[in-house]
Order: sequence, then C-alpha cells, then structure tokens
Amino acid sequence: MTCDVEIDHVYCFVEDLDGSALRLEALGFVTSYRREHHGQGTANACFAFENMYLELIAISNAHEASHPDVARLGLIARSRWRTRAACPFGMALRPSASVRDSDSPPEDNDSDVPFATWTYAPSFATASSPGSRFAIANDADDVMQPMMFVARGAIPPSQWPESRQNGLQQRADVARITRVELVLPLGVAPCPALQAIAAHTSLALRLGDGSAPGPTPCATAGATAHDESLASRGAAYACELHLACADGRNAGIPHLPSLAWTAG
Repeated sequence: MTCDVEIDHVYCFVEDLDGSALRLEALGFVTSYRREHHGQGTANACFAFENMYLELIAISNAHEASHPDVARLGLIARSRWRTRAACPFGMALRPSASVRDSDSPPEDNDSDVPFATWTYAPSFATASSPGSRFAIANDADDVMQPMMFVARGAIPPSQWPESRQNGLQQRADVARITRVELVLPLGVAPCPALQAIAAHTSLALRLGDGSAPGPTPCATAGATAHDESLASRGAAYACELHLACADGRNAGIPHLPSLAWTAG
C-alpha cells in the first residue's frame, strides 16, 4: 500500500462555537470561514494556515447528528466529552501533492489510505459537490480514539480561493503548522489507524501520564506558554499545533493554539 497522504486539518469539539472562535481571534488569529453542515447537525469555525487548518466544531442540531446516516460518526458522544469518556479531537488527511498531480484522480484512488475505511457521503458536501465522499477509519468507531478520515479532493489552504482564505494567518505572522502533537490518556493505546497516520505524516503521538477521562473533566483553551505543560500535569487528552512564522522562525508562543482538558 502506498501511504502518500498528509494532514489536511485538525478539529476539536467545543460547546460554545462563537466564544471559542472569539478567544482565538483575541490572540490575533483570523477566522477563515464558517459553515453549517446541514444534514450532519454540526457547524464550524475554521482557522486556515498555509498547509492545513484548525476546525472548531459544535453540535448545532442534535436530531440531525443522531440520524442513522450520521450516527456512526459518534458526534454526539464526542461532543459530550465533559460527561463521558470520549475524544473530541479529529484529523482529516488528504492525498499528497504527488497523488493530486498524478493521472489517477484522488477521488478514484484508494491506494493513499493507510487504514481500513467505510464511505461517508454527507448531504452537506454532496449538495455543493456531487459525488463528494469521505473515507472514515473503521478504528474511529471507538470514540476513545480521535476521528480519522480522508477528505478526498481536498487541497492545501494556500491553494484555496482568496475569498475563502481570508488572508490565512498573516495578521498573526504565522504561516504554517509544522507539527501536530496528540496526547492520549494513560490506558488508551493508539489504534492501528492512528499509528499509521503518525508513521506517514507530521503527527506526533504521546501517551500522557494522567488518568483516563472521567465523568467531571474541565476544559481549558491555551493562551499562554503556561498551557504548554498541561499534558505533563495529568491531561487526559491534549492536542498542540506547533506553528512557524513566514520566515521559518518558531511563532512567539510555540504551542499555540493549544487545546487541552483534564480530569479534575
């Protein structure tokens, strides 16, 4: 199997979509676009960098999110990570540039998928792009693992129309996400799909030294260097985006935005 893929975007479930987006904007980041996923029951706010983007996502219609066509995604469970053991992080892959530029269209090429999948064709995507579909990792049926899928036909934000880029993150003097670090709670082993993604992309995996997520976790959204140590202080799950400025320097606050939550 040719695992010629790269990370397209990382998402995190939040309760207050508007408030979470405003907190990132207060740090100088720019919302690139927002979208309602009709038929899936979710809405998002996306922050695009040159090579990938961060998606904040929230349940907007619980009835749609529970529909049989959608239920396998576990969106309701993942959104309720504060009251049950579930991982609200997810990551999408896209075919690498070599696959996108090949004679075989990404939509018809399954050789780039490094894990067993099932096909999901949501109405919100097919309405604007007939035939649009996602290859969802079978391992993501376990909501303790992050959601993992391949976004076929996706391209880097640097190639999006300017109207959708919204300047990317030039205002914050941040160009790229250089590494994605995912911390799993003690007792949650990375599934084969997650291990495959780590082996072929910029994803770094780390097993935390804290307890597994419990019934009363609390959430924190990183805004200072202090939060870089959350994972080492007993975090259940954590995800950090390592950023770089346009000239290659590390961003002023290296692990920002850092989204983490702890059992507490």
